[in-house]
Amino acid sequence: QAPELLVAGLDPASASLSLRSKTLFFLRALVTSDLAKSSQIQTFQNAVLLVADDSYLGEAVAPELREMAIAQLENLLVDRKGGASIILQRKDKLAALGVQRIASLRALKGEDR
Repeated sequence: QAPELLVAGLDPASASLSLRSKTLFFLRALVTSDLAKSSQIQTFQNAVLLVADDSYLGEAVAPELREMAIAQLENLLVDRKGGASIILQRKDKLAALGVQRIASLRALKGEDR
C-alpha cells in the first residue's frame, strides 16, 4: 500500500505542491538512507520513475521541487543499491531535459544569469 500512496502523493495532477514536496522528501528518506536495501528501492520504483520525468524536472516545476528531485536522483545514481538501473530506464528523457535546461540557462540575460 505504501508505494501506491507515494505515487498518489507525487502525482502532479492531483497533489498540491506542498504535498508533492513532503512526499518527495519522504521518498528520498526511504530510498537513499543508509539502511535502505536494494529491495526497498525496487518496491518504490514507480515513485522514483515518476520523479525522473517532466513533472519534477521540467521548466514549469517550482525550483525547490526540481532541486529536491535532482538531489534524489543523484543520490540514487551514486548509491550502490540498484537505484541507477531504475534511473537508466529514463536516460533518454533525462538527457533531453538536461539539454532543454542548459539551453534555457544560456538564454538568460543580465542579472538573471
